[in-house]
Amino acid sequence: MKKLLIVLLLAALLLTGCAAKEEKPLPEAAALAQAVLDSQTYTEEMSAVSEKRLQALLGLTAEDYAQAVLIMDTSRATSEMIAVITAKDAAGADQAAARLNDYLLSLRAQYADYRPEEMPKLNAAQVQRRGLQCALAVAPDQVAARQAVDSAWGM
Repeated sequence: MKKLLIVLLLAALLLTGCAAKEEKPLPEAAALAQAVLDSQTYTEEMSAVSEKRLQALLGLTAEDYAQAVLIMDTSRATSEMIAVITAKDAAGADQAAARLNDYLLSLRAQYADYRPEEMPKLNAAQVQRRGLQCALAVAPDQVAARQAVDSAWGM
């Protein structure tokens, strides 16, 4: 009887250890962008751009995403920016990640000659993705930016 009880307890422990962790829901795109913004000290004024400008810069249409926000140095004196896109489905998330990577490559090409001192920020930046949400931050403190995204995503 004791052996059966021990086996049952071990089985119960194994099953609870294997239980899937409940994932934190994705934050609103604007809330995630604000979390990154709050993690930084920017030298220039950062402002959200219109949806029309976001679509033009990132090569998206309103049908391509559920939510999107782009905050940037509107003077364009720096390359600093935050983009968050929440897609409608997995294919849309793939497209959003690709568009953000393309935009990052475009920024690198633009700033290489224009403001080469911006290149360390641009080279450290990378697209992050969790489920249907993609984020890109070109920031003075890239580690803090990534930590803000990870924290908002519950990672």
